[in-house]
Amino acid sequence: CAAILANSLEGNRTLHSLNLSGSNEITGTGWGAFSKVLCNTASVNVTYLSNHTLMDLGYVVSQNKLSSLLELNSGADKEQVAIRKIIRHHAHLDMEPFLEWDFADKEQVAIRKIIRHHAHLDMEPFLEWDLKVMLLAVNWFGRARAYAENDESTIDTRKLSAIYHFARALPMMFVPPPNKRQPVKDR
Repeated sequence: CAAILANSLEGNRTLHSLNLSGSNEITGTGWGAFSKVLCNTASVNVTYLSNHTLMDLGYVVSQNKLSSLLELNSGADKEQVAIRKIIRHHAHLDMEPFLEWDFADKEQVAIRKIIRHHAHLDMEPFLEWDLKVMLLAVNWFGRARAYAENDESTIDTRKLSAIYHFARALPMMFVPPPNKRQPVKDR
């Protein structure tokens, strides 16, 4: 029953306290379910999306991991809480490059994530907007160049690749159709 209650808090972003005092029959499995909801270590993304809001269970928790997670959740900056959980539970990650980022600049963070994790940007979904989006894409790559972390040639290559995909998918926008000859009628 405790596991069901814990799992229902998975997407919680508002509940700060849940009074479980008097629930003396919660097993280790039940407390483990609460720990998993507060910090699911299946992947970095899942850890980031874990519950960072719940801070108190109204119960003296005997499990060190759970009490540590509840204490960590008491931090006011929930993004910082998520980052601390990732650093603590995903030791294999090289977090050094992220520490140099300006997290207040959301555009910069988004661009850097895209550059880092998407070697090829699929332009197919944007083709329905014709050349309007190609201009936006070229402009985006210009802004991305500033965040390229000493690898501007990669950005240029990706920009040229995006332009190529537009030209290949919409050839009539780039090259005029050949003149059609009128068939000669036999007399």
